[in-house]
Amino acid sequence: MNGLLSLRVLFVLMFLFLFGFLTVCYSSHYVFYPVSIGFVPQPPPLVFNGSSFCVCGGSYRVGRASLTFSDFEGLPDGWGSLGGSWVISVGAGFRGNSLWGTDNNGGPGGSSIYYWGFSVSSYTSFSVSVKVRQVAQAGGAVYMGVTLLQSNSVSSRSYEISVYVSGTTGYLDIWYWSGNRWTRLYRSTQSFYVDGTRWFILLINYSRVATTNTISATVYDVNGNVLASGSIQIRGARFFTPSYVGVSVDGSGSVAGAQAMFDDFVISIGSHMYVLVEGVPQGYRVELYDDEDRLVAEAVSDGGVVRLDVLRDVVVGRGLGATFKIYGEGLNPCSVLIEEAVVGGDYYRVLIHSVLVNLSDHLTRAEILVSFSPYSLTLPETQVLSVLNQDLMPYHVRLVFYPNSSVVGEGLKLLIKLSNGTSSTTLVIDGSTPPSQPVYTDFLPIITEASINVTMSKDVNTQSDLSLELIYCSDPISRGVCVHYPITVRV
Repeated sequence: MNGLLSLRVLFVLMFLFLFGFLTVCYSSHYVFYPVSIGFVPQPPPLVFNGSSFCVCGGSYRVGRASLTFSDFEGLPDGWGSLGGSWVISVGAGFRGNSLWGTDNNGGPGGSSIYYWGFSVSSYTSFSVSVKVRQVAQAGGAVYMGVTLLQSNSVSSRSYEISVYVSGTTGYLDIWYWSGNRWTRLYRSTQSFYVDGTRWFILLINYSRVATTNTISATVYDVNGNVLASGSIQIRGARFFTPSYVGVSVDGSGSVAGAQAMFDDFVISIGSHMYVLVEGVPQGYRVELYDDEDRLVAEAVSDGGVVRLDVLRDVVVGRGLGATFKIYGEGLNPCSVLIEEAVVGGDYYRVLIHSVLVNLSDHLTRAEILVSFSPYSLTLPETQVLSVLNQDLMPYHVRLVFYPNSSVVGEGLKLLIKLSNGTSSTTLVIDGSTPPSQPVYTDFLPIITEASINVTMSKDVNTQSDLSLELIYCSDPISRGVCVHYPITVRV
């Protein structure tokens, strides 16, 4: 009886459990929520960075028209005086210092002359220019300019070409001293205003044919505007062959004490109004800066010789050097430092290479075109690309060169350096013995940035088309995931 009751109870319990289970299962509701998946493109962790630019490989002077020049930063060597007091006035020049002359009636005709001590008698033509500025008049006037001497003695005959100032009015004058009297040969009809602060440029051209001297002169302001000009021919008793050239100051009559300052003195056997520059590609702009980084002149190249007008500062700056800055359209500029005095009439040859950089495919492909100067087939070490790490994790990079998909000019010598700032690795390509298998650099870690520098030279009339890749990996040992970026270099 008890056993039967127990079975009945167990049966009831099992029925209740099964009924409850089925009720739960078949009476439940299932809810499905929609899910969308979007793909957002991410920039590559490493990208190329670079732009086209010029490379100034240097310069050299191939010609100089000047026989002598002085910026009067100090008293020049090899000069002498006939009368007068001659000192350097610190900071009072057009640029830097100047020569300050005071007349004491001690030179030819009562003038005072400071002259270059080398004879110019063998030259049948030459040019002279100097900047002049009035300091003080004597006897109501001052003559300040250039004197051509027959000899370096007080008794010498002379031609004086000067800016004559009376009160505040200036003229261009040309005088002849015979040894016992002065004769005025020319005075300009044009006059101009003069005060104690204005500098004037006096440009003189002298030529001699047989027994005839021709003297032409022009007075400019410092902006290159013509204020007065004139030309004369001298024959007969007033003719002589000039031997010495100097600057001079004189007062009116026999009154001493006239004073003037002088700067930028040049004697040349050709025009010294321009600095000439060759080697600049057509369309490029050339700017000339003095030693204190002031712009002196600029011009655009027509593919030939560039003429930079330096009349206003013929001994550029303080005569302590200058800089050429070269600008190509769409190119970052380059500079050439000249560590010597640059003077009107100088002829320079500059070595300018261009590096054109084209980046594509989201900055993961680079094409580089190198064009050499016609005067140099050597490119100094130059950074052509950088590699930027835009990710938070470090990567390892290397370069590989593929000779089988490249054209290597026989005379090409190329050194490519991959650097991360603390260490570097190099790849060498020699056109005389080109490799037959791919050439790799070592791996370098890159945290933020790496640079790719090239140094190359080539023979004339050879061209190269080089196929390279930048490879970066997450792990240089197991190689992990590696990505290849193509680089093409054309020379």
